[in-house]
This record gives sequence, C-alpha cells and structure tokens, in this order.
Amino acid sequence: MKTASAQNDNSRHIAHRHHPIRAALGMITLAGAITAVIIAASVEIVGGLVTSTGPSAMTHLIAAMLAIPIGYAVAMTLAVGELARGMDSMFTRITSEVQLVRAHAAQAAEAQFISEQQAATPPSVPAGTSAMLSGVLQGVEHEQDAMPVQMLQSASLQ
Repeated sequence: MKTASAQNDNSRHIAHRHHPIRAALGMITLAGAITAVIIAASVEIVGGLVTSTGPSAMTHLIAAMLAIPIGYAVAMTLAVGELARGMDSMFTRITSEVQLVRAHAAQAAEAQFISEQQAATPPSVPAGTSAMLSGVLQGVEHEQDAMPVQMLQSASLQ
C-alpha cells in the first residue's frame, strides 16, 4: 500500500505532466515570491544593523520598493525561459510531424506511380512465345523466297 507522501508525489508528477502551463505558472509565482521575501528580509536586516534601533517605516518602504520589482523581474525571466522552452518543444513536435506526413505522402505517391505504370504497360508476352513467333515468321519468309525459285524450276522443266 502506498503511503500518503508517495501518493502525493505521484499526484504532483501527474499534475506536472498533464498541466504544464499550471505547473510553469506556479513555479514562476513561487520563484518571484521567494525572491521578494529574500530581498525584503535582506533590506530589513541591513536596515536594522545600520540604524541600531531596528527597522523604521522607511526601511519597510525601501524593502517593499526593492522586493516587488526584483521578484517580478525574476518571475518574468522564468516566464520568458519557460515560453522559449515551450516554443522549442512545439517546433520540435511540429517538425517531426511534418517529416512523418512527408514520408507517408512520398510512400503514397510512389505507390500511385507504380500502379499507374502497371496500368499503362501492355501485358507482357509469356516467355518462349516471342521465339516461337519469330521462328514462324522466318519460316514464312523463307518459303516466300523459295517459291519463285521453285516456280522457275517447274517452268523450265515443262
């Protein structure tokens, strides 16, 4: 039986596989929020160390002014990276599909060409038939050549 954490890991894996846009948006939002928290905490710590009395309202304002745009910049950088990765994957899939369609089209065109060639070619003469016809025709020619000689011989004998 699977434990609750193993089932949770499987559901996260399935969510990533079936919902890549939602997963990418979650990753982008999380990275922006984590960056914003790190920047704000860093500014608060530096502000507390510099003023020795603790962070003032101005320190909080500066922390927010730095954390929000830097966190947003990190999130947008990840978004552009994910967009580029998705476009690369899409173009790779499109290219492979086009190659597959082209290969099928070439096979279909070749099969059609072969069937058209077979339909246009007259039926072939069986082996041996042409030799037999050639012999018959030569025999007829030989007899025609011999007939005048025989006629001359028979006429001269009379």
